[in-house]
Amino acid sequence: MTDSGNDWLRRDLGAGWSMLDSGYNRPGHTAIYICVDDGKALVYDAAHTASAERVVAALAERGVAPDAVELVVVSHAHLDHSGGCGALLKLLPHAKAMVHPDIIEHLAEPARLIEGARQIYGGDFDRLYGEIAPTPRDRIVAFEEAVKLGGRELALFNTPGHTFAHLCLHDPQAGVLLAGDVFGAHLPHWNGTMVVPAAPTQFAPREWKASVDAIMARAPERILLAHFGVLDSDLEGKAQQLRDEIDHFVAIAREAKEQGGDRDFIADRVMAWWEPKFKQAGAAVDRDEVGVELLLTVKGLALWLEKHLETYAP
Repeated sequence: MTDSGNDWLRRDLGAGWSMLDSGYNRPGHTAIYICVDDGKALVYDAAHTASAERVVAALAERGVAPDAVELVVVSHAHLDHSGGCGALLKLLPHAKAMVHPDIIEHLAEPARLIEGARQIYGGDFDRLYGEIAPTPRDRIVAFEEAVKLGGRELALFNTPGHTFAHLCLHDPQAGVLLAGDVFGAHLPHWNGTMVVPAAPTQFAPREWKASVDAIMARAPERILLAHFGVLDSDLEGKAQQLRDEIDHFVAIAREAKEQGGDRDFIADRVMAWWEPKFKQAGAAVDRDEVGVELLLTVKGLALWLEKHLETYAP
């Protein structure tokens, strides 16, 4: 990753792609991806409000004017991906936000997203997200499966599991697949350890594993993660780790159901699963370090257990 003299980092990935650290939460936490082809640009994910100016600066570094951006693809509705969309489109006069149709209203009227996030993050919400601007409804379009950018054809497809409406983007020409949150989190300070937050309220294990299969069926050379960076080796091995992680979460939910375990019980079981992996990777990670991921996972599993466990079949 290259430092351009600012307090943020951008990495040139080649083949027209670059990765920008959005600045959300902490360095190396949430990425935004930019593709430029024949003078036209696409942005994948919008992170939080404060990242909008970083995107414009990153475009300028590549000699791209704001009015050359045609699309901002928002992977899903969670505010670390969609929260900056309204602010970003104010700076990109010709861009449209391309999203799954199920989240159009969430971007145009983000009050419910904000309320839900405040319940999770409490007093940290304002620090993390700032003021969230609505995205003008007339600048939001439902995603198309085939998108042309300059001289290349890009593919968008829904990959439920982390949420019901979650868009991945495949660039066959570059051999890259942008996976949002559906391929887990591999933060740099975790030394490659995979964590799969089972976020509320739409954790869907069967669909998630099918989405992993759909990603791997496209045979990407590199998978670009929202959290955080590039996977470029042993992709099938990492896909199997992801499937195993999802299955283990189901097992934890079953155990909690059978033993009458509460959310503290689930949290203990999740940490008992994660801690040996961090230790094996030599990552100095404790319960506080993964507090957000743990909180999301516990809430997600508890809600799924209450609503869906009895009818779940792998």
